Amino acid sequence: MADAIKQRQADQAAQLQELNDNFRRRRSDLLQSQQSEIHQIQEDHSKKVEDLKENHEAAVNHIRRSQSQELESTKNQYGDTLKRDRTQYIRQIQTQKKSQTEN
Repeated sequence: MADAIKQRQADQAAQLQELNDNFRRRRSDLLQSQQSEIHQIQEDHSKKVEDLKENHEAAVNHIRRSQSQELESTKNQYGDTLKRDRTQYIRQIQTQKKSQTEN
């Protein structure tokens, strides 16, 4: 009877040890899996952040170029208008001087 009890205790200890080993293995596998997922999520996040930065920089550069082109165009138009007005004014003065000298 004592041998049966010792055998039963030994069997239970072996089962408990097996359960503990299985638990540790599962926990280790889960931790490794979660760490792998976390690492993948971090990589994806970093990539998205970089993409957003690049897109932001590209958008800012596009806006700057566009505004610079608009400014240049406006300056050119304004300069052309000033030249045209100055030319008309000079012609008008020359015409007035001619008409005064003719009179």
